[in-house]
Amino acid sequence: MHLIIALGVRIEQTRRRLAKLRQEGLVDRITLPRAGWTRVWFATPYGVEVAADGPELR
Repeated sequence: MHLIIALGVRIEQTRRRLAKLRQEGLVDRITLPRAGWTRVWFATPYGVEVAADGPELR
């Protein structure tokens, strides 16, 4: 996710942004133990609804 949305900033900033979005219920994550505990981030149903209402995705 960091490489997709924020390549030019430090990873800590991306982590803080994702944590805030998670706290707001817009995204969530799962952890894959067999993939070296990689975290996979995804939009929640509420996050999809909010994004769909934005003019950028119309």
